[in-house]
Amino acid sequence: MDEKSIAALQAESRAFLQEIVEANRDLNKRLADIDVCVSYEPGEDLFTLMLGDPQEALTESIDNVFYIRVDPESLAIVGIEVPYLSERLQDHPDIAKLWRSATGMVGPDTKATDAFAHALQALVTA
Repeated sequence: MDEKSIAALQAESRAFLQEIVEANRDLNKRLADIDVCVSYEPGEDLFTLMLGDPQEALTESIDNVFYIRVDPESLAIVGIEVPYLSERLQDHPDIAKLWRSATGMVGPDTKATDAFAHALQALVTA
């Protein structure tokens, strides 16, 4: 693939991510009304987070570091996957912040939910 094609794909990806960011400005509010499921698979070193009920979703890679799952129609974030979590916690402060805030979200704690929403938005827009 030539440089021009790569640049075009990168621009397309950045534009799509911006659409996702815009579609999730209400993330704090949505988090107050949906279930959040956090899981970690030690054997695979995989951190998975699901927002709401399981559903079909598009998966978008963020710099081949983590993946966000979005509703194909609304582009609402419905999940996130972070492979190689142990490495990511050391190399990416935003992922570490998301991990800490996600694991602290037990029950309807508004402060934890706000911290998680801010951490997720920071990670996606970084």
